[in-house]
Amino acid sequence: DARNALIACDVALAKAGTVTLEAALMRRPMVVAYKIGELTYQILRFLVKTNYFSLPNIIADKRLVPEFIQKEASPENLAISVCSELERYENDPEYLEGYKVIYDQLRKNANQEAATAFYSLLD
Repeated sequence: DARNALIACDVALAKAGTVTLEAALMRRPMVVAYKIGELTYQILRFLVKTNYFSLPNIIADKRLVPEFIQKEASPENLAISVCSELERYENDPEYLEGYKVIYDQLRKNANQEAATAFYSLLD
């Protein structure tokens, strides 16, 4: 259960995917890692043109969270980066301000809009 794990943690080591977006919306510091088959990676690296592969960075169009792909996603690099993010989180009160951009961009008051739509059907 990713949500409970994110609530319990101070910093997350996450696989690229929707869990990174959930962590950002919960304002949890994270490090993102992703490994795919080498042949697939070699093909995709020429086909996919993006500066980032994690959803928070893609949405913000800047590096909010550290990303490690393929060989960069070594245990040593990930451990160092997780410790670094935890230290930044503990010592920099503005560290998570970038996550607010994502929150504001995605927050659409869906519950209010659904209730309004439902109420209009009753009229």
